[in-house]
Formats: sequence, structure tokens, C-alpha cells
Amino acid sequence: MIVVTGATGSVGKHLVRNLHSQQVEVVAAVRDQTRASLPEGVRSVAMDIENLSSVENAVAGADAVFWLWPSLSGSETAEAGGDIGRILGASGARVTYLSAEAAAAEPTSSWAIMENAIEQAVAEWTILRCTGFAKNVRMWIPQIQSGDTVRWPFANATRSLIHEADIADAAAATLIDKTHTGQRYTLTGPSALRQVDQVKIIGKTIGRNLNWDEEPFEEARDRLAQEFGDLELAEYIMESWQEFIDKPEPVTSSVRMLTGHDPRSFESWVLDHAHEFRG
Repeated sequence: MIVVTGATGSVGKHLVRNLHSQQVEVVAAVRDQTRASLPEGVRSVAMDIENLSSVENAVAGADAVFWLWPSLSGSETAEAGGDIGRILGASGARVTYLSAEAAAAEPTSSWAIMENAIEQAVAEWTILRCTGFAKNVRMWIPQIQSGDTVRWPFANATRSLIHEADIADAAAATLIDKTHTGQRYTLTGPSALRQVDQVKIIGKTIGRNLNWDEEPFEEARDRLAQEFGDLELAEYIMESWQEFIDKPEPVTSSVRMLTGHDPRSFESWVLDHAHEFRG
């Protein structure tokens, strides 16, 4: 039995379908069972990460667990990580943790802290460090629906955006095959693209000529701080984006190695979600 946490999220929903299609017994751990839309035959279990007993119940009896930790706060993760690690370790399950490529360079980040908690407590683990999710370009949808210009900072920030279905395919491989135990894989898209080029690709895919308007740092930071209600988080995000100008995200062959197929292109992700940009 494989338990998938975050089972209705952007990665989890693909992973549940993938495992179910392979006739693997999969249990979807969800916050609200009444609202969860799952494939026929997939059962769910209630889990809230703020309720440790529900986490313990959700992973009990599992052979493997796909673990998703939503908090970006290093302090919150440090506070909860020990208990989470203990629960996952006590379950006896193999654990695949969805982390971020940034964890390697940011030891105080939420991702790195959770990685360490799992590695310390779980006997058999696999870490998937992902670059930026393609879904993050949804942040431009309101501007694209209302006009032909995307006003945003850092036109030359370069990322190897990954399709969430590729993450799910790779995760499925590590959950089914024990030989990936103790490994850390960096999952990426097939190419690194500047943000300005991402906008051009979106425009071409939906039949529009989209333009880029560079937003000043301070203006973007203040806007994000207002949206998130957290100036510190806004500054962290801005600094992270800015780093991608001089240090583009890498491109690896891990998706192909784990899944047997090349990672899906950014164009394919946009095509899958073109209706969202058209409005």
C-alpha cells in the first residue's frame, strides 16, 4: 500500500492516477474527504499536518509514503520536523519526499530541514529535489487575460520549469522500486528558459503576441508583500528570483533515468492549461 499526501494537489493528483493505473493499492491522504475528487476505487484517509495523530493514522500500515510538506517557513519546519520524522520512521514505510533544488544551497530552508528530519528518522528514504514548477507561471494569468503585457521583475531570470506530471512519474518510480532508497535526485524540465521567453511561449501557444514590461525591484517586492501579508517572505522570494539571473536552474537527465521518457516541454504544459490563460 502506498500513501500519497497532498493527494489532490498539482503533483499528488497525477501521482494517484499513475499508481492506480498500474494496479498499485494507493491511499489518498487528504484534508477534507468530502471534497476530494479521486479515481474510482481509490480510498482516502483524513490527514491534517497540524494534527499529528491524523498523520500517524494516515501512514499506519503503509509500505511507502509520498511525503509533501507545504510550509516555506524554516522555523515552522524545524519545530515540526522531529515529530514528523518520528512518525514516518515508526511507520516502517519507505518515504519519498518532494523537496526543492534549492535545498542543497540553503541548509536553513524548510526543504533542507525536512530532508534532514526524514534522513535521521526513516530507514529507507528517497529525496526528489525539484526545480521550479511550471504551474508557477499561473501568477501571470490575470495580466494575460486582461491585456498583452506582463509586468514582472527579472526578465532574464532563467529556470528549468518542470511539468507536475513528470514529478509524479518520477515519484511513482521511486515508490515502487526499492533500488532508489538513499538517493537524492534533482528533477528538472528539459531546458532552461528566461522568464521573458516563458511569456513569449505562452503567447505563441495561445495565439497572442505578449510583451514583457520590467517591474522595478521595490515595486515588485511591495506588491508581493501586500499579496502575501509578509514582507520577509516577499523579500526572500524576490532574492531567490534574482539569483536565477546569474545562476540559472540546472537541467538534468533524472526524469528520463527514472521514468524512461524525456521530461515534458514547457510548451506542453502551457498547451495543457491554455484555457486558463485565455479566460
